[in-house]
Amino acid sequence: MAILRSVAAIVAGIAVFSLLLLGATALGSALLGGEPEWINRSLTTQVVWLIWNVVSMVGAGYVAAAIAPRSPTMHAIVLGAVQSLFTLVAMLTVSDTVTPQSLWIAGIVTTVPAAWYGARMRAEAQSEGLTAVARVGARREGW
Repeated sequence: MAILRSVAAIVAGIAVFSLLLLGATALGSALLGGEPEWINRSLTTQVVWLIWNVVSMVGAGYVAAAIAPRSPTMHAIVLGAVQSLFTLVAMLTVSDTVTPQSLWIAGIVTTVPAAWYGARMRAEAQSEGLTAVARVGARREGW
């Protein structure tokens, strides 16, 4: 049963990451006129995309750590490694000459640390007995 829950943690993390990126793609297309490669419109859109990529992976790492039966940080790191591998394969197989390789590489390099940070946030929230949302609210209130 623990193996199934471990697999579910990784799959759920990838699903969260993918859904967040799909949402960002839809929003970017809506705001920038449906351009298929809106990410490459400027350096600014590339930086925004990379930041959203990191934020999405932090969320995915958090979810994977929350579902993991044990070793939540290790599950988040495995999630990051799997997603890095997916991105590397995409970079090597997609015949996209528009997206600079530096953006692909930056995405790969930031994935594992972002997933790890998501697991760390989960551990902190769990040790404080708070969910991530409650923790952010508590910080705003000065607790």
